[in-house]
Amino acid sequence: MSPSRFHWQDGWYFSRLEDGDVLMENEPLRVVIPAAEWASIVASVTPSGDTAETYSEAVRLHSGNRSAS
Repeated sequence: MSPSRFHWQDGWYFSRLEDGDVLMENEPLRVVIPAAEWASIVASVTPSGDTAETYSEAVRLHSGNRSAS
């Protein structure tokens, strides 16, 4: 179990792993989404969709980089 988990609803939890990947779980299901793919998922649900700009911004935010690209 990850130290910091976000409970969405109905037993679905999300957590960021040390390497930046994202763990999505609802026992017994456990799915690890690679960091780059997670950024693409986040970018795809923005109003602009998954563009180079929204993807870069999602990567920047997920990595904890506070400076603008």
